[in-house]
Amino acid sequence: QKYLQTVQKDIPKISSQITNLQQVVSHGRALTQSTKETLRSSRNDLSSGLNDLQSDNNQMRSLISSLGSNGSSSGRSLLGSEIKQLETLNANTLDHINNALRVADVLNNILPNNQTVSLIKGLSNAKKEIHQQQRNLAALKSANQSGSSKKSINSLINRLNKTANAFGNSLDDIGSTFNNTVNQGIDSLSDTLDTQLNGNDQVLESLRSLIPQLNTLTAGGKAISKLSVSQVNRIKTRLNGIEDKLNDLNDKTKFINEDNLNKLINVLGENPKVSNLLASPITLRQKPLYNMQLFGYGVTPFYTTLSMWVGVLLLTTIVSWRYIIPKDERVPKSNMVQKYIGKLLLYLTLSMTQTTFTMLGEMLIIGLRPRSLLAMLATAYLATIVFTIIMFTFVYMFGNVGKVFSVLMMIAQLFGTGGVYPLELIPNHLAALAPFLPFTYTIQAFREAIAGPIPSVYWQAMLSLAAFGALFLLIAPLRRVFAKPLSKMEKGFHKSQL
Repeated sequence: QKYLQTVQKDIPKISSQITNLQQVVSHGRALTQSTKETLRSSRNDLSSGLNDLQSDNNQMRSLISSLGSNGSSSGRSLLGSEIKQLETLNANTLDHINNALRVADVLNNILPNNQTVSLIKGLSNAKKEIHQQQRNLAALKSANQSGSSKKSINSLINRLNKTANAFGNSLDDIGSTFNNTVNQGIDSLSDTLDTQLNGNDQVLESLRSLIPQLNTLTAGGKAISKLSVSQVNRIKTRLNGIEDKLNDLNDKTKFINEDNLNKLINVLGENPKVSNLLASPITLRQKPLYNMQLFGYGVTPFYTTLSMWVGVLLLTTIVSWRYIIPKDERVPKSNMVQKYIGKLLLYLTLSMTQTTFTMLGEMLIIGLRPRSLLAMLATAYLATIVFTIIMFTFVYMFGNVGKVFSVLMMIAQLFGTGGVYPLELIPNHLAALAPFLPFTYTIQAFREAIAGPIPSVYWQAMLSLAAFGALFLLIAPLRRVFAKPLSKMEKGFHKSQL
């Protein structure tokens, strides 16, 4: 009884110590879980950052290649526009490198080793190469503005190309280091943290089971004088069981004082700002170029193209495609070429007038401001000419049936040219039609004019669009083949009085 009374006095102290230990283990578990989440977030952010840098390098090489191919023949203004695009790209690349360096520093604090240091050195070297690229670009910009010789400009472009190649090689080394070594280190540390989390869970479970047993002993100690010998023996057995659990608990909590947990605690203790950095290691900053982020600018190419097509389609309904000559008048007989070209010129005059009003409405009323006004107008008038040739050729060859062909072609182009939704989101059989429809190239040319034209893309779209007009001009003489069936069908149509 005296023994149990002594134990009863010690039970509150033991219970308090167990509660404190439970709090320490819970805190360690939360810290371990936070560190694991930080490792996962850092790995994903660094991988995403390296992918962004690879994308920047590809764009940089593409622009420098364009400089190399156009530097000797393009005008000063075009070269200046490409230099400005490269300046913007270099600034974005520097932001991506700085963000990647911040994440790499976080990893180095949590997982210090030679591989992480090598990754940081590689990113620093890449940053130096971008700074060198900026200096070369500034020299090229100055040479272009001062009217230097083509030879000097080409020499500067070659220097840009060499620096871009060196930057690309650095990115390859950085990617290899990250994938082959740093990733493995992160996986190893993550496994260690998982082991610690399992140990924490086991300790907490043991602590939760001890508290009720100690409370039971406390209540039992108050009635100690009423206990029989057999009851005292049972309490002694229970105390021995608690002692075994405490010993087991002591073994399981040894890792709390080991180096791994101390390192994790020191990460936050050495620098108070690290906690904020762990919570949000990457700050994403978006910088829109031109006005294409606005919905109105995004859909302008499609709806402008559609309005011009519908305008010409209405002309084929309102304006007769035949020459209507009173029976009592005598006029010289005209051949098919004269009939085709004469009416086509009338259609072109009306459709060009419609397009002029469309452009004035978009510029003055809606407030559209394309990057290249000249390219916008050139695209609009070329598209009007091509659309007019296509639809007039249809009605010239097939009469009223040609209007049906124009409507069907318009329906196919509403969904199969990527005007509103990307081609990847529409059915494959519709997307396969895109290269064979004039809307595709008209929309592409309008987008280049609004967002800032890349000459090779813009002129390819314009030439493809012009090819449609040339094709329909070549097939117009086939009207001879359909002349008799068409005449019978038109007579039957009039007789039906529909």
